[in-house]
Parts: sequence; C-alpha cells; structure tokens
Amino acid sequence: MEFVDLGPGEYDRAKKVFDRAKHPGFIGRETYFRCASGGRACIAVIDGVDSGIALVTKNKLVALSVVTAAQGKGVGPSLMQRLQPQWVSSILERVSFFERLGYTCVGAPAVGKNGKHATQLMQLTGVAAPPKDAAPK
Repeated sequence: MEFVDLGPGEYDRAKKVFDRAKHPGFIGRETYFRCASGGRACIAVIDGVDSGIALVTKNKLVALSVVTAAQGKGVGPSLMQRLQPQWVSSILERVSFFERLGYTCVGAPAVGKNGKHATQLMQLTGVAAPPKDAAPK
C-alpha cells in the first residue's frame, strides 16, 4: 500500500474515490480545498488503484472512505495511523471502528446536519494497534 498526499487542485481525483466508496455525505470543493490546503488530503493506493481517502483539517478527521473492494485490507486503519488526527466526528455505525483505533467518545451523539446520520465526537486517547496486514517498519 502506498500513500499519496493530494494538493488543493486534485478535487476530481478525490471525488472519484469518495464516489466509488459510496461515502455517506457530500464532500464539496470548499471542504476538500480547506483540508488539502490547510490540513491533509491523503489517498491510499493498492496496486495502482486509488482505494481509500482521508481528509483532515485542524487536527480533526473530516472524512474517511474506503472502496468496497479494499475494505478489510487495512486501508482505513493505515490512513488513520498515517494522519493521526486528534479528533473524529464519526457516524454511529462506525464508532466501534474508531474505538479499536484508540478513540473514545466525548459527550452525547448529535444528529448530523443533513438529518440522516447521527454523529459522535471522539478523541484519540490511546494507541492504536497496527493494521493486521501492515508490514513491520
């Protein structure tokens, strides 16, 4: 697995990964630009294929998505380990994933802006175990 940090002008590449991963919310150009220029926009590449993406700004994870074909291969944990944001706003269905990575819930869940997904603020408090298939360094 390789990682590519994207620049502010690479929204179209990022959007393709979000679309292929069926990301539950819309990530527009402004949000992407804010992350890519003042934070991080990182894509995981497996065998030449963009397989996952994470956006971080102000030390908070804005979005994390992995394409279906790459799920279960350590892409999400690897992106999180690489970027190590202090804060995550997780949809409730993914809270246990972030707990395994060392995050704990802060406060009560809130209904998302779009009214579709309840979200949970989480903070990194522990050390995540390396992804199962990660090669030793």
